[in-house]
Amino acid sequence: MASALDRLRDRKQANYRDMPICMDSGLVAQRESLKGEIARLQARARIKGNDELDSQLADLDDELEELNGKIRAESEWVRIKALAPNDYQSLLDEHTPTREQLKEARKQHGPKATLSWNTDTFPNAILAASAYVLTCTDYDSDGKPIFDKTEDQFTLDFVKEMQESGTWSGGEVAALVNAAVTINESVANVGAAGNG
Repeated sequence: MASALDRLRDRKQANYRDMPICMDSGLVAQRESLKGEIARLQARARIKGNDELDSQLADLDDELEELNGKIRAESEWVRIKALAPNDYQSLLDEHTPTREQLKEARKQHGPKATLSWNTDTFPNAILAASAYVLTCTDYDSDGKPIFDKTEDQFTLDFVKEMQESGTWSGGEVAALVNAAVTINESVANVGAAGNG
C-alpha cells in the first residue's frame, strides 16, 4: 500500500473547473424566461393546488428539458486549470500593479489598500495561461459531458480578440477570468475530508 506521501506525490491532476459557453445567447434568454414562468406557476399551484396547473407545469418542464438539450448542443466547453504554484507566482510577478493603479486604489479604498496584480494586463494573462477549449463528444446518463482528450489552450491573442470582437460581453469574459483566479487561489481540496 502506498504511503500518504506517495499518494500526494502521485496526484493525477491539478484543480480545474469545466464551464459551458452557449454559442446562442437567445436560447439562454429563453431558458431564463421559461424558468421564471415555471416559478410563477409553481407558486400559484402551491396556493391553489389544482390539476390544470399541474398539467401546465408538466408541459413547461418538458419544454425546459427540450430547451436544455438545445443549449447543450449549442455549447462549447472551457476548462480552467490551476497552474503550478511557482508558475502562478511568476505570472503575478510579471504583472505587478503600476504606481498609478496603486494610487487610484488608495484614493478609492483608503491609504492601506493594495492590489495583487496589474488590472490592465493580468486578467488576460491568467486567462490565456489557464483556459483550454474542450471537445464534448457526448453526455452521460446524468447529463455530464464526456470530453475527448483534445485540449486547445487559449492564447493571449485570442483573449484580446474576445474583448475586442463585440460578441463577448464584459460579464462573460469577467466570469472566465474570475474562474481562472479562483481556481489558482483555491484551497477547496485542502480540508475537504474534514467534518464540515
